Amino acid sequence: ALCLHRAGGAEAADALLAALPLRHPASPQAEHADYIRGVLALEVHDLSGAAGHFSSVSGALAGPAAALSSAAQVEIPQRSPGLASALSLVPGVGQMYAGHVGDGLIAMGVTGGLSLWGGTMLATGIVEDRPGLTTIGGVLTGAALVTWTSNLVGAYTGAARFNRLTTERRAAVLLEEAWLDELALEPSTMTPLLKRLE
Repeated sequence: ALCLHRAGGAEAADALLAALPLRHPASPQAEHADYIRGVLALEVHDLSGAAGHFSSVSGALAGPAAALSSAAQVEIPQRSPGLASALSLVPGVGQMYAGHVGDGLIAMGVTGGLSLWGGTMLATGIVEDRPGLTTIGGVLTGAALVTWTSNLVGAYTGAARFNRLTTERRAAVLLEEAWLDELALEPSTMTPLLKRLE
């Protein structure tokens, strides 16, 4: 099932493991099927799926599985992509909220600088009737608008990336714990299971 899962057949692997206790209820591997399903869910960063599978485990792995189920349900820090974009109405603030403080400071400086410089040149060009200065001010103000728009998009994607990475990190930690717990079982219990997974 593990090989099938890693080869891109996640649904088939899950179905195989779900059927194992029904087809071979007396098999030592049958009681480990939900545990392995939880491990496979962690491999694709599905924390809620892993929690559900681990909570169904009975037998020798019930204790470690219950701990993994609880850990998978602990709320992890997340950032709202929509809020990050809204905060980027002030250039750079959305990136800072999304966890990219350096990018936020750069965005604040570049967008703010272009806006101030372009706006000043544009206003001066209009007031003093200097078309060249007006043109340069308009170009700089346009560049500020482009960087501000990219700030909105960057903040949104930065928050989404933050969410994905925190979920992946939590899943990786739990996955390591899951394999350590499973390998800590008696070798006589685990040998048949590990042979099937190879």
